[in-house]
Formats: sequence, C-alpha cells, structure tokens
Amino acid sequence: GTHQGPYSLTVAQVTAPPNDTCATATPLVLGANTGDLANATNDIHASAPCNPLGNRRGEVIYTFTPPTTGRYVFRETTGTDVMLWVSSACNDTCTRLTDEPEVLQVDLVAGTPIFVFVEPYYRSTTTTYSLTVEAATVPANDTCATPATLVPNMTQMVDLAGAAADYGVSCGFFGGGDAVYQ
Repeated sequence: GTHQGPYSLTVAQVTAPPNDTCATATPLVLGANTGDLANATNDIHASAPCNPLGNRRGEVIYTFTPPTTGRYVFRETTGTDVMLWVSSACNDTCTRLTDEPEVLQVDLVAGTPIFVFVEPYYRSTTTTYSLTVEAATVPANDTCATPATLVPNMTQMVDLAGAAADYGVSCGFFGGGDAVYQ
C-alpha cells in the first residue's frame, strides 16, 4: 500500500485521579472541594435519566454523608463544563443529574451517604474543577401546598436558590428549581 512505515509509537503510563473508582471515592466536605478529571476512566455508565448523551467520558467519584436532614446544593464553581449526578449506590443507578448550569439540588437524610459523580461534558477541554457543597434554604413557596401571592402591578423578586425541580422539565435541557405563585 501507499501507507508504509516507518512509524513511531510512544507509550506512556498515566495516573488516574485518586477518586477514579468506587473503592477510592473521596468524601466531600461542606464548602469547596477541588479535583481534576485528567486520565479518569469511564467505568460507571449511568442509566436513564442520567445518560442523555450516551457518549460518556471518564468520571470521578465522591461520597457525601449529610450532617443534617435537608436539601443540599452541589455546585461546580470554576466554569468547567461538567455533568453532576448522584446515586444511593456506587453503580449505574442514577437518581438525579444536572448539566447547564452545573448546580444539583438533592434532598438528603442525615447520616445516609450518597455517591456524587463528576464527569466532563463531551465537549469540555478543561479538567480541573471546584465542587462546592452547601446546605440549602428551601423557599417557602417550593410546593403547591404553600404558594406565594403575587401582587398586581408590583415588581417582586424571585429567588430560586434552594428551590427543587419538582414539577417536570423546565425550558432548559435538564430543568432547574421552581417556585409556586398564586
């Protein structure tokens, strides 16, 4: 053929992140947690609804055990394009996913650990990230049982921080928090 050698092949050993497997999952703390996705392997293949793209890249794995029962926010704060998803077990049974924005809110029970997965979005070129974990304040009008009243002809501020996405898909790709008004 026309594509004959000589060729050169270089083989280099790479080191995966320390939290690349379930057995080495890193515990998250409240506040900032930094990490790197470089050389992470794709060994957990999320099930629906957390596999919208099908084409996944290597993930890193964390555990988080909430100190108190309530809603917690997991937020990527550096602008790195990642997908965040959680599961009650370190396997492909995903219970919640977020992508744009990289903010995931989950209601948790004190002392019950969960697994948090961070993986790069398929077009991401940055591997370093910061994952912040915070206890959320749930808005009073987060459900239909406790709607806030809108006042006609008056501007009202809407704060969805801590609001759950509990009424289906929003206008965004993966949804976001919602609040109820009457």
